[in-house]
Amino acid sequence: MTAPPAETPNPRSAETSAISAKPGDRAFFGHPAGLFPLFFTEMWERFSYYGMRSILVLFMTLATAQGGLELNATQAGVIYALYTSLVYFAGLVGGWLADNIIGQRKAVFWGGVLIMCGHIALALHGPALFFSGLALIIAGTGLLKPNISTVVGLLYAPSDARRDSGYALYYMGINLGSFLGQSACGFLAQHSWFKTNVLSPLGFSPESSWHFGFAAAAVGMFFGLVQFILSGRLMGAAGLDPYPPANAEEVLRRRKVLRYGGVALLVLAAAGGIGYYAVQRAGVDGDVLANAVNLGFGSILVIATLFSFGRIMYFSGLDPVERNRIYVVFLLFLASVLFWSAFEQAGGLLNLFALNKSQDRVLGFEFPTAWYQNINPFCIIFLSPFFAYLWLKWGERSPSSPAKFAIGLLLVGLGFVFAGLGSAVFDRTEQRIHPIWLTSVYVCHSLGELFLSPIGLSLVTKLSPQRVVSQVMSIWFLANADANFLAGQTIRLNETYTHTQIFWVIAAITVGAGLVLALFARPIRRLMGGVH
Repeated sequence: MTAPPAETPNPRSAETSAISAKPGDRAFFGHPAGLFPLFFTEMWERFSYYGMRSILVLFMTLATAQGGLELNATQAGVIYALYTSLVYFAGLVGGWLADNIIGQRKAVFWGGVLIMCGHIALALHGPALFFSGLALIIAGTGLLKPNISTVVGLLYAPSDARRDSGYALYYMGINLGSFLGQSACGFLAQHSWFKTNVLSPLGFSPESSWHFGFAAAAVGMFFGLVQFILSGRLMGAAGLDPYPPANAEEVLRRRKVLRYGGVALLVLAAAGGIGYYAVQRAGVDGDVLANAVNLGFGSILVIATLFSFGRIMYFSGLDPVERNRIYVVFLLFLASVLFWSAFEQAGGLLNLFALNKSQDRVLGFEFPTAWYQNINPFCIIFLSPFFAYLWLKWGERSPSSPAKFAIGLLLVGLGFVFAGLGSAVFDRTEQRIHPIWLTSVYVCHSLGELFLSPIGLSLVTKLSPQRVVSQVMSIWFLANADANFLAGQTIRLNETYTHTQIFWVIAAITVGAGLVLALFARPIRRLMGGVH
C-alpha cells in the first residue's frame, strides 16, 4: 500500500467528486441509490459485531467446564473495556488512511475482510486465537466503521434536506443487523435446543456451542462483503479516492506518516504478543496485570482524545467559523461519551444482570438471556422510519441537534431508573425479576439512541470541512471508545457495589447531564454557524 506519487496527484477534488447522487436520485425509499449497498453492508457488519458482543462477556466469565474462559469479573471487565474501546479507537487510523491513502470505499472492503478473519479465529479453540481474533476485529472495524458512515454523507449535497432522514434510514440497517446477529449468535451459543438436538447428534460437545455463535458472526460479514462488491456501482464516485494532496510536500508527509506509523503498529503488535507469552510463562497474577493494562490504556485514551481534537482545531488550517463548529462537535462528543457509557452496559453489566437476576421465560417459552439485547434493535427497526419521516416533515422546525442530544441523555437516564427499581425488587425478594423491567430499560435506551446517534453522525458530516471529514468522523467514534472503556469499568465495580447502587448512580449522572445540556442548547446552536 503506497501513497499516490507526487507527479500525478489525484485530479479529482474531494469537494467536487464526493457527491455521487444526482439531485433527483430517489431510488432507495426517496434517497440516493447508493444508500442501498451501504445500508446492507453496515447491516451485515453490525450482525457480526453485535452478534459476537452479545455473548463475549458471558463466554469469558463462564466456567471452563461449560465451554467458557472462566475469567473473573476484573479480568473480563478489562478485556471487554479494551476490546470495545479499541474497536472505535482504531478508527483514527482508518479515517486517516481513507482520507490520505486509499479512499473510503477500499477502507470499507478491507476492513470487512479483517473482521471476517477475526470472527473465524474466535470460532476456533485456544486463548491465542481468541486474542488474535479480537485484534483482527479491532483493526477491521477501525477501517470500516468511520468510513462507511462518511460515504453515506457523501451521497448528499451539503444543502440536501434529506441527509438527516437518510442517516435515520441507514441507522435502521445498523439495528436490523444487530437484531439478526444477536438472535442468531445468542441462539447458537446459549439455547438448550441447539445443544441437544443439533450438536449432540452430530457428535459435538454441547460446550462447543459458543464457537458456533462466533462462527455465525463470520458468515454475516462474508455476506456483507459480497453485496458491497456487487452493488458498488450504485455509489458512483462517492468515497472512491483519497483527498488529493495539495503539493509535493504533502505527498512526502503522507508517505512518512504511513511508513513510520506502519512500523510503530508492527512493533506494538510484536510487543503485545511477546508480552502475552512472557506473562503466561512468568505466572503473573491476572488481576494485577489487568489493573496495570487498564490504567495504561485509560491514560492513552484520554491523551489521544485531547490530542486528536487539538490537532484538528489548531493545526488543520480552520477558519474561525470552522473552528467554532469543531468546538460544537467536541461539546456534543462529551455528551455522546456519557450517553454511550450508560447505553453500552447492554453488553456488560446489564448482560450479567440478565443472566443472573432476570427471568428467561415468557409465556413458557425459554429464550437466551442474550436476547434481551434484541429489544433495542427491534425498537429501532420499527421506530426509525417514523423518526426519518418526522425529521423530514419538520425540517428546520425540528429541535436543534443540541436539544436532541439532551433528550437522548434524559431518556437513557430514565432507563436506568427502571433498572434501579427492578434491581431493588430482586434485592428485596431474592427472586428473578419479571422481564418487563429490562424491557422498559431497553425501550427508553432505544428512544434515546434515535434522538442522539443518527443525528450525531449527520451533524459531523455537516459541521466538518470536507478536507478532514473522515478524520473528524474517526474522532467522533472515539466517543464510543471512551464510552466503552468506561462501560467496562462498571463490570469490575460490581465486585464492590451492588447492581442497584451502580444503576442509580448512572441514572443520576445522565439525567443531570441532559438537564445541563438542555439549558445551554441555544448558545451552542449559535456556535454552529447556521447549521441546524
